[in-house]
This record gives sequence, C-alpha cells and structure tokens, in this order.
Amino acid sequence: MNSRAFVVAVALGLVSMLPVSAQIGAVPVNGRGPTLAERLQQHNIALTTSALVAALRSSDTEVRELAALKLAEDGAKETIPSIEEALTAETAPRAKVNIAFALAQLGNQRGTSALAGTCHNAALKPGPRLLAAQYMLDLSSNACLTAVLDVLQSRDEDDASYRFLNAYSHREVIEEQQHDLTLLAETPQILSDLLDFMAAEDKRHYDEMVKAITPVAEKAS
Repeated sequence: MNSRAFVVAVALGLVSMLPVSAQIGAVPVNGRGPTLAERLQQHNIALTTSALVAALRSSDTEVRELAALKLAEDGAKETIPSIEEALTAETAPRAKVNIAFALAQLGNQRGTSALAGTCHNAALKPGPRLLAAQYMLDLSSNACLTAVLDVLQSRDEDDASYRFLNAYSHREVIEEQQHDLTLLAETPQILSDLLDFMAAEDKRHYDEMVKAITPVAEKAS
C-alpha cells in the first residue's frame, strides 16, 4: 500500500471505528455504545413511526439526526418525503450528513447526492466532509476519496503531513523508500496529528474512540 492509500485508510478508519450512534455523540450503555433506539429513548422520543417523523422537526439537532437514522434502520420508505423535508431544512452540517445518509440507506438518490456534495465542499470543516466520505464508502462508493486527500493536504508545505502526502504518495509504489528513515520517523507524528485532528473536530467521538480501545490497550500491556 502506498502512503496515499495508507493515509486515506487511517483517516477514514478513525471515523468508522464507532457505530453511527457513537459518531453522533452517544453515551455508553453497559460498557457499549447505545443503539439508535436507546439514544432516542434517552431523549424521551417514542419509537413509533409517527413519533420519529415528528422528531425530525425537533429543536434538538441530535434528535433530528437520530430520528432520521432510526427511520432508515426501520426501512420506513414511506417517510422519505418527510426526511427529504428535514434535509432541506437542516442547517447543522453533521446532522445534514446523517439525514442524507438516512435517505441514501432508503435508496433515495437525493441522499447520496447530498453526501457527495458535502465531502467535496471545501467550505465545510473537515469533520462533516470525512463523515460523508465514510458513509459513501459504506454505500460502496469511492466518489469521495479525492476529497479525503484534499482535507489531509490542506496544511502548510512545511508540515510533516503535507510532506508525507506529497513527497511519497505520488509514486506508484514505495520500494526501498519504505525504509526511508525520514518517512519512518515522521509517521508516528503524522498519526498523532490525525488523532489531534479528530479530537478538535469531534471531541465526543474522539472520547468514545479512546474508551473503545482502552481495554484492548490495557490488555496488551
């Protein structure tokens, strides 16, 4: 794997380490991430179709995205018009991504188009763009991979991450250079930068990721 593919894999891997409910800031239940149903119940939202459709108009951003995702999980295709209205009205970038993903899961092309538009929208912060890219991969589409590289390359030229991408990734393969001491020395810092990036963009997601891997790390030590 060349460094371009490696960095893309790491970035999207960090986003995808948790289930959707954790990616939108869910609170652990009995040592695991709660289901969409459990998270909605924490907000006192009933799980009937009518209640979920009403929740799409909630003043709480998290409730709106959770409701859309639960309708998709339930396969409630009859609610597509309501979810489309929610997508149109939504102004919070992360919620818009999750609502678009709900539509895409229900086979609605508008949801897929919204995800693709988000990942390529350079005016947005990296967090929603990477989340949209991960969802596109979940939908078996590679349409957002170039957008992931754009996000990671939007750094100063003196930055090690920029150098890692541009000095090494534009070769078809890495041969002897895979033992390049500069590359080997800088990789841990680049991974650290990616983790710092995650923490800055979505602290709750980062904290849940840490909780998820801590037992494994402790066992290994």
